[in-house]
Amino acid sequence: MNWDTTRPMYRGHRLYVLALLAVLEENDYQKALRLTAQAKELEERDAAGGFELLDAAIRLVAGGVAPDEMDLVVERLQKSAKKAAGLIPGISAWALALHYNRLNQPDLATEFKENLRSAVPHSIPLKA
Repeated sequence: MNWDTTRPMYRGHRLYVLALLAVLEENDYQKALRLTAQAKELEERDAAGGFELLDAAIRLVAGGVAPDEMDLVVERLQKSAKKAAGLIPGISAWALALHYNRLNQPDLATEFKENLRSAVPHSIPLKA
């Protein structure tokens, strides 16, 4: 597929997927942050919108959330993670579990790991 011929929103979606893979497969947080910045810029050009929650989850895991937006990002991801099954609630729960684990808040990390288990029962991060 020639991605250059698609709408900016779709090119942005592709970059978010590549950013998620950079985190999951490569542990390359800088690459993930670079790709999310490019994706966000592309999607802002398209009135149809973008993957705001995926952007927030990747940036939270990769350490790319500015301190002044941290509370809002965490709040949005918490709302998503507490929804029923699905990929985006699962990714939100995964990002929050990592976030709270890094903050040495094991109770909250466990809560969101359980949300991940509910949203995506066969998630690879749960096996670790």
